[in-house]
Amino acid sequence: MDEIVNKEAELFRGGTLEHENNIIVLRILACIMVISIHVSEAHAVKQEFYIKNFNFLLANLWYGLSCSAVPLFVMISGRYALNRKNSEYKKYYVKIFKKIYIPAIFWSVFYMILRYYFQNISIKKIINATIGGAPFYHLWYLYMMIGIYLLVPFLVKLKEKMKEKNFEKLGILLVIISFIMVIFRDFSSLSNIGLLKYYWKFNQFQFINYLGYFILGYSLKKIKINKKVKRYLLIISIIFIFISLFFFKDKYILIYDTNYIWMVFYSISIYLFFLDIKINKNKLLSFLEKYNFDIYLIHPIILNFILEKFRLQEKVLWLKIPFLITITFIFSLLLALVLNIIIKKIKNKIKI
Repeated sequence: MDEIVNKEAELFRGGTLEHENNIIVLRILACIMVISIHVSEAHAVKQEFYIKNFNFLLANLWYGLSCSAVPLFVMISGRYALNRKNSEYKKYYVKIFKKIYIPAIFWSVFYMILRYYFQNISIKKIINATIGGAPFYHLWYLYMMIGIYLLVPFLVKLKEKMKEKNFEKLGILLVIISFIMVIFRDFSSLSNIGLLKYYWKFNQFQFINYLGYFILGYSLKKIKINKKVKRYLLIISIIFIFISLFFFKDKYILIYDTNYIWMVFYSISIYLFFLDIKINKNKLLSFLEKYNFDIYLIHPIILNFILEKFRLQEKVLWLKIPFLITITFIFSLLLALVLNIIIKKIKNKIKI
């Protein structure tokens, strides 16, 4: 099982991430945030009965503070993908097919089988979900990124023609356009008329809403902002999420959507904050870096099992959520290790 995270660096920069340990940590944090979203959502926005009590607010807080996971992944990808100076189309597309799309196909088939045999989901529903770009709930990200990866050579050429500053302005413009689009989707009945309904239905089209993040991930790495200002921006964005929980009450989706302007502000604040952090490489960091994306791909298997085994009372939800996040991460890591060992042995036997 290949680790897609490092492959991005190889594909787009011709090197590794070893000199940017802060970005490695940020990517690991984004993975933990994804687990946090899936742990907390059962008690937050996706539960059937909205119980307006402390536990509900706590779960929504965990959920809200973790929603920048996908924007962070996208910005980190853009940081390296758009660093290319020239793009050899054929060579590039062959590489991304082997190192990005084939693993996406493998995991799609794996989770389709899992849903059919262990969750008793009908083949029709599984096929429809896969066509929509979500064979399993967390795999929508891979389907969304397909569009972005296909556009990389064109974006690189566009960057060279527009120059750096104008390219950054394009990223900001695309973020604003995405914000307007989600407002239109959530507040206009016209958003589900004609071809527009298919735009929101298929995750393959959602890359359009993340192009701004992708470009800014590259452009913002060169921005010069005082460290204290970056720190204050992050603190303010976190405070805003706290306050929003009380003001939006029944409309928590307005906080969580990654294209709403406050979540854009929060995601970019985290990204900028990590740019100035200096972290020394160590064995643990190298170890987690190697299996980070495998953890992302595997964690739903572990989480579903754990949620059945650990039925903690709602009274201790403040302990339950961090506990489940921690053990899900640890056991996902262990499963990733086991799978990698098995695959290596299979590869060795095939070579023999």
